[in-house]
Amino acid sequence: MVKNKDIISRPKDLEISIFTLWSLFILIDQHFKALGKYRLLLESEYDYDEFEDGLYIDSIREALYYQILLKTCSFIEEWDETLGIKTEGEYKKVILEVKKIVKPARKLLNTFKDLKQFRNQAIAHNHRDEKGNNIYFSRKSFHTPQNLADLALLIYGIEKMVKVLAGVLYDEFQRVITKTFSTGFKYSYSGHKYLSKKEFIDQVNFIDDKIRISLKGKYDFDDVSSDYGELLRTAP
Repeated sequence: MVKNKDIISRPKDLEISIFTLWSLFILIDQHFKALGKYRLLLESEYDYDEFEDGLYIDSIREALYYQILLKTCSFIEEWDETLGIKTEGEYKKVILEVKKIVKPARKLLNTFKDLKQFRNQAIAHNHRDEKGNNIYFSRKSFHTPQNLADLALLIYGIEKMVKVLAGVLYDEFQRVITKTFSTGFKYSYSGHKYLSKKEFIDQVNFIDDKIRISLKGKYDFDDVSSDYGELLRTAP
């Protein structure tokens, strides 16, 4: 348990940026290792239909792959738009030097030239491009990592960048990853309490009934059954 006396003052903007970059790299690295661990399954080297607990292997692969690309875009944005730009001016010179040193690694990330587009259009938003066209119906292509080797190359560049930064600004890096700060966020439930099982079931039944009544007589179907509804009704 953290005691108040162990909580030190808010870190500098630079230290927060270092923490952001380092934590994104760690998560990217963990996602990649998870992909590698299940490589034989994920690359369909086994004949499979479903994985245990009904989870499809392709869904696991996509989730990890997308998370790597999402966090890579966040890393690039933090590196380009915050580090040395919105951090304390006293560090500007040394950060410019770091960015100069790792410029080849930063340029490597740019070789996957559609990372941000793919993040915006295929992952984060509604599958539409800047002209409003659905990217699947227009059969749009993106230049992004396509396999584990591509991902490894992408992460190699990120690793070089963040480790040089941590090495040059060693004291600031150590301070932000080893000290205890007052951090975290709280979920907001707008005053609502946790629902009981009965309340979950009542909500599901109410919504099902309202939709069924609205459909009846107007359309040739009124089946609004849901796997998730049944899960909520039958879960312990």
